[in-house]
Amino acid sequence: MAKRTTRIIQTIIETLEAKPVRREEILDILIAAYPERDKIGMANTVNACVPYRLIHEKRLDVVKTGDGKFFIQKTVTTEQPTTPDNS
Repeated sequence: MAKRTTRIIQTIIETLEAKPVRREEILDILIAAYPERDKIGMANTVNACVPYRLIHEKRLDVVKTGDGKFFIQKTVTTEQPTTPDNS
């Protein structure tokens, strides 16, 4: 069971990384990808994960837009790599 849930959550993450989407759009994608799964159960998973569990358990930067869409904010690292001091 955990393996199947992991696939669902990974699909949610991949969807949010691709573009901003509403919860309903995520559910439509899940229903198409996993037609054998219970729709109500997947709806409950989406509601629980987006954004709360993804933020708190997966430590992802999930952002909600003004029009109710969610996406995962890509973090850009601006730190320069450190080099050893050869003085």
